[in-house]
Amino acid sequence: ILDELRRQPPQVVEGRKLLQATDYWDEQAFGTIQSDTDRSSRNFVRLTYEGDLIVSVRPSGTEPKIKIYVERVFEPAPSWAGDGFAAARREMDSATGQVTLLLVDQLLRLVGIDLPRPALLLSSLVSLDNRIDFAQRFLPELEAQLRGAGPSDTARLTSWADERLKPYGSDPRYLVAAGVAEYFRSRSLASEQDLLLRQLFPLSP
Repeated sequence: ILDELRRQPPQVVEGRKLLQATDYWDEQAFGTIQSDTDRSSRNFVRLTYEGDLIVSVRPSGTEPKIKIYVERVFEPAPSWAGDGFAAARREMDSATGQVTLLLVDQLLRLVGIDLPRPALLLSSLVSLDNRIDFAQRFLPELEAQLRGAGPSDTARLTSWADERLKPYGSDPRYLVAAGVAEYFRSRSLASEQDLLLRQLFPLSP
C-alpha cells in the first residue's frame, strides 16, 4: 500500500484536491537514509488536501498493519460556548470518520481490494482477511440464518454467531456490530427479526 501510495496518491478526497504529497524517504528533502532502522522510521507519507485536511500514513512498527492519521481543522463557532462543544465535537468526529472511511477505501483499491462499506465499518481489531470473509460469506450466511427466525431461536443464533466469528477475535459479535447494522439498514426485516438482530449484535458492550 505504501509503495502504491507513493506512486499514485489519491488526488481527491471528499471533493478536496491534493495540494502536496510529502514522502519522508525523499533524501533530497530530508537527508540521506543512514540505516535500515532510519529507513523504517521514515517510512511515512503525508498528504495535504484543500480545506485543512492532512492525512499521514505509515506501517505499524510492531504489527502487520497500516496506520492512518487524519487531521481536520474546523473553524470555531459561537455555538461551541458552554456545553455546546460536546455536540460540536461529535459532529466533527463523525465528519472526520467519514473522510477516514473514504481514504481507507481508496488505499485498499490501490492494491486491488474492494470492500463494501459494512466491512469497512468493522472494528480496527478485525483483520483484512476477516473483513473479506465478513463481506463475501458471513453476511449472506447470517441473512439465511435469520429467515423465519424468532425469539425462540436466540440461543441457537448466538451460539452459531460466536462459533462462526471466533477467528475474528475476542467478543466478535461486538467487533462486527456496526457492519451488521449497516448491511441490514436498507433491508426489510420482520420486527421480530430486527429485534433479534439487535440482541445478537449490540453496538456497544
